Amino acid sequence: MENNEKNLNEVYNKLKNEYKGIKEIIIENEVILIYADDEILWKIFGDNIDDYRSIEFDADTNESHFIKILP
Repeated sequence: MENNEKNLNEVYNKLKNEYKGIKEIIIENEVILIYADDEILWKIFGDNIDDYRSIEFDADTNESHFIKILP
């Protein structure tokens, strides 16, 4: 569990440092949720699509758009 927590923190710090337009990053249940404008989300998605076990762009109607990452 400790290694996974370290990995989540590393991903969190990497994203926070590389993408200045991120509004919020939430870590819950070993998943990282990233909230930002669509342009930044698509950039993060494109830059990281092959780096994680799972990365999804969620864009429900009338809700904030976000990316969900499973490192």
